[in-house]
Amino acid sequence: MQAIFLLSPDTEFLGSGVGKSLTINYKDIFLQYKKMLIIKWYTKHIESIVASINSYIFGAAKLSTLNPTGSEDF
Repeated sequence: MQAIFLLSPDTEFLGSGVGKSLTINYKDIFLQYKKMLIIKWYTKHIESIVASINSYIFGAAKLSTLNPTGSEDF
């Protein structure tokens, strides 16, 4: 959905999820994509994509950023 939006001439979409220029229904595209991910969540291809995203996002987290004393950090 984001790639379609970035490659389109639309500069914004309304609260309804419809693009201003091309009237593409980005909300519907998102919901269809989400449905496909949920249905195929346990396929090897989707699991590989999720693992890559998780590694990219959470792989950079370091244990040193956690409070080593175990007490609350206010």
